[in-house]
Amino acid sequence: MPRHYLVFLLLALLSVTGHVHSQATKGSDPRSLPYDLRDISRAAGNVGGWWSLLNENEKSAFLSGYQLAMKHAYVVNRATCNYLKDRIVITSDQKAFDNETGAVLAACMNAEYFEGFEKITTQDLDGFYSDRANQAIRVEWSMDYLRDKLSGKKTRGQLLDALDEEQRDMHDCGKYPALCKIGVN
Repeated sequence: MPRHYLVFLLLALLSVTGHVHSQATKGSDPRSLPYDLRDISRAAGNVGGWWSLLNENEKSAFLSGYQLAMKHAYVVNRATCNYLKDRIVITSDQKAFDNETGAVLAACMNAEYFEGFEKITTQDLDGFYSDRANQAIRVEWSMDYLRDKLSGKKTRGQLLDALDEEQRDMHDCGKYPALCKIGVN
């Protein structure tokens, strides 16, 4: 894609984002703006801003859909894990054994990953994104973080270290130079 098209696209995004902010400052409730205008915040890297512009019904619908998808993935992976565990055949061929063992381990580890999202509430996400340093963090990462926090999968120190690292990464111009050049932080 030619560079001038990219610059035009970025300017258009910033213009629409400015429109969203100007509408919000005129006294109207930004949560009443059309969803596609509010979604610009997320596309521009302000996930926390996008989340805060959703009304309670939209937040609940998003969270319910996410949790349902994770629950379905958990059920499928757990069933696959159990199925493979029951049918693994130990042979003298070590390579075949390793492949089968790897499939079982992968299915079982995937199942564990998808467990625990049902404990997250919209208030948890509100609290997470109320911290300005978390505004640019992807929803998927915040959901993983909150799952680990609420389920006790990680210690407080591990959670703080992971959050500090993610906050640094999101503001690292070496990792996301395009965002730094246009001033998104």
